[in-house]
Amino acid sequence: MVLLLAFSAALLQFSLVGRHTLTNAPRDETSLAPTPAGHGWYHLAEADPPPPYRGRAVPTDVWWNPPQATLAAVSTLVVSLLIMWIILACQHAGVRRALGPKYRDQGRLQAAVHYGTAWLILLLPACVIAACGPLADISAAAQWPIVVPPAVIYAPAAVLAIISVCGYGFGLIRVGATVPIAARTRVAVFFTLWNPLIVALWSGGAVVGLYYWMQLLVPQLGLGWVIGGSA
Repeated sequence: MVLLLAFSAALLQFSLVGRHTLTNAPRDETSLAPTPAGHGWYHLAEADPPPPYRGRAVPTDVWWNPPQATLAAVSTLVVSLLIMWIILACQHAGVRRALGPKYRDQGRLQAAVHYGTAWLILLLPACVIAACGPLADISAAAQWPIVVPPAVIYAPAAVLAIISVCGYGFGLIRVGATVPIAARTRVAVFFTLWNPLIVALWSGGAVVGLYYWMQLLVPQLGLGWVIGGSA
């Protein structure tokens, strides 16, 4: 499950990172250049001719940078594996401490924590669906007969992700209620309070770290939209 989740996160990054969409909105001095100055940009779609601006901006050009996307995907794969193994180690230590010396070596609750990750299987189709997100801008810019609304892609992905995460969290809480009474309160507190906090802190740290890693590395490799920038 850890490997599948890591590859799913990498696929999502490969699809969504390194994209730049131009619209027909009026340009000003703060607007970026209409064509990239960095390396590796590939023109995916173009409106020819671009539609006139009528109070609502619509995509007219979609660019993608495969080297930037590959860099993000590989970085995400490595960081996801590391963070998920750290989270599992923290869960294992927390469960042992909550059970106390009398029950900590039985191993049944630790096994149940691992089995509980089966709920996260729904994150796999959620990532695959969300990875199709660029089709919304591409279909609009290329003026396909059917333009794909972003909500059609991201709403189902969000629903699956919410069901998966909530099922995982509530499943652990329910499993914690089956331990012997002497340790039940401590286990319930761990799964209700400390476990979500551990997952949120490590996951949030990974997201922030990856963001600044890309902000640092992309300009150095000249892969940004502008020279010296990562947009």
